[in-house]
Amino acid sequence: GGGYHVTLSIDVLDLAGILAVSSNVGTAKLAEPLGDKLGEAYRRFHFAAPAHLDTRSFDGAAMAADGDLDISPLDLALAYTVFADRGRYAGGEPAISERTAAEILTMLEGVVTSPDGTGHAAQIAGVRVAGKTGTAGSATEGLYYASFVGIVPADAPRYVVLVGLDGVTKPGGMVPAP
Repeated sequence: GGGYHVTLSIDVLDLAGILAVSSNVGTAKLAEPLGDKLGEAYRRFHFAAPAHLDTRSFDGAAMAADGDLDISPLDLALAYTVFADRGRYAGGEPAISERTAAEILTMLEGVVTSPDGTGHAAQIAGVRVAGKTGTAGSATEGLYYASFVGIVPADAPRYVVLVGLDGVTKPGGMVPAP
């Protein structure tokens, strides 16, 4: 968890726990002091983010918590190559440090291996899997766009796979993760 802890009502989650259970509140609390640094981080992953990001506002917190950015599935999969390729974006461009990438990859594996992790259903016998679930609103009222981005094998990444399904009634951990 890197020593980052956030108190959510009566529960305390570290950074790995926030990621594992997809805590929007925890993510928003972590992002609150970041401000424009969060926008800069989004841009290192090639996401179009506003030049100024007020993470202390409701809209800024929402952007941090649920990634309210216009991101295509391909853009999202490419962003996960940073964790799979020791901090480098596709093509070898550095995005984050190798150490940070390794720590995040370990946390993404926890999303799958933790009993409370939203990606628990993505486990594959004999293969270490890292990844993250996602659930967003669909163009169809009352339905979701559910996704899972997986990195396999987590101990020596070779593949980044995104499974996304639009128009479903269940979240990312229940539909695309398996």
